[in-house]
Amino acid sequence: MQGVRRNNLLSLLALLASGALAAAATAWFLSGRVPSVTQSTAASLSLFLTLYALSLTAVKLGTDGFILSKSAAEGGAHSLGLRRFLQWWAWPVIVLSACAIAWKFGWQVWVPSMVAMHFDLRSVTMAAALTGAGDSTAQSIGTLLNFPVFFLGLYVASLIAPPDIATIATLFAGSSMLRYAYLSRRSRFPDGPDDIAPSVLAMLGLQQCLNYLLFRADQILLSLARNLPVLDTGSPSDLADYLVHSKAYEAACTVTMLACMVAQPRATPATVPLRSDPGPRLLGWLEAALLLASVCALALGWFERSDSILLPFVTAAALSLPVNRRTLQALRNDDFKRLIMALGVSLSVGLLGAALLSRPIELSRLAYLVPVQMLAFLCIARAR
Repeated sequence: MQGVRRNNLLSLLALLASGALAAAATAWFLSGRVPSVTQSTAASLSLFLTLYALSLTAVKLGTDGFILSKSAAEGGAHSLGLRRFLQWWAWPVIVLSACAIAWKFGWQVWVPSMVAMHFDLRSVTMAAALTGAGDSTAQSIGTLLNFPVFFLGLYVASLIAPPDIATIATLFAGSSMLRYAYLSRRSRFPDGPDDIAPSVLAMLGLQQCLNYLLFRADQILLSLARNLPVLDTGSPSDLADYLVHSKAYEAACTVTMLACMVAQPRATPATVPLRSDPGPRLLGWLEAALLLASVCALALGWFERSDSILLPFVTAAALSLPVNRRTLQALRNDDFKRLIMALGVSLSVGLLGAALLSRPIELSRLAYLVPVQMLAFLCIARAR
């Protein structure tokens, strides 16, 4: 037992280190400290990564979470098959998503976006299978081979000439291929005899899309409406500062998600109630304290009318831990309906709050959208 806990601790530390490095690389590159990268290019880079992440969420349709939950059983992941999923969903959505990204950023990014999504789909499913089976080392190294390597290549390219969006997309596709090359040596893409049922895929896909909006509704709104009178993005430096904070927050959310994966007990039947988790009372008190602190912090920042966006982003990053934990618990118990209902209600709360704000919405107000949605989700998706 002590050996298992020690391995889990080492795996968690490796994930934290890789996630912190990815966050540092992202924040450094988007902060305007690379002379040949203008604030406009940095903003386009951030929005490209946001739209790409949304597209990849639609492409994988929650299959990584499903494979993760099934991989704890002996040989569970190897029996699963995704051939029908690839043929009827993944490949058409890859093409359409790449077209949407190209429509926004230019057709020179169409092919690199398709290449990146093709290899990232395989990488995330293989990493999920390995993590579910107890091997999170591949997830840690895969994280390092994704964003840090991409930004390193982009920095080298910027020393030669100011990078454009085509260069950015091509280098990103290259980092996706590198991660896949590493993971393919440790695992294989699920191609077993048991194809995932379409009904399960539909529920997982809806949950993934709603979950993405829960965590990144502000960035989606920025991507779609930053030039419309509904938003006041301020000066280019204000927008760049907001995007830097958002990318650091995304990296923190990724780390907490991976940490929850490592901490989840292996080989736990899906029918075991959530009260069987180790130390439920302690975790309950910790979550209650975190919720209270978050409410107080958000209220203080909101009513003081501070222009700082640090407080809501830090609060959202902290809330991502219990949100991810509750989500994985619901997926483990096949409680899709309750999870989707909680996501839908929390997004409605955020939408209502945004509708009640005066126009145009300032960035300092927009930053509160996600943590408010998270608080609503945690109040609704109470552990059984």
